[in-house]
Amino acid sequence: MIALVKLGVSTRKAAAACGVSPSTVDRWVSQSRAGKPHGANGRPRHPGREKFHQLREEGRSVRAAAAVVGVSSMSGYKWDTEMRAGGACQIK
Repeated sequence: MIALVKLGVSTRKAAAACGVSPSTVDRWVSQSRAGKPHGANGRPRHPGREKFHQLREEGRSVRAAAAVVGVSSMSGYKWDTEMRAGGACQIK
């Protein structure tokens, strides 16, 4: 979604495309510009999250990638679902 805004899509259109409120998009864009990779609850993201996504792109299973970064397989499945859903935004 942040990538959409960086490409010039308005926050209102990005929000509608991804099913969230415009104020949520504004907050995420502001946090991104400030270099704050925080999750939805305001806490910093897990430091192994990027490594997890890298391992998944290399073909590792969710369980194997989760074990490497030291999180439960349930967290791994959640991260994997979020990653795949991130590309599901459709601009109309």
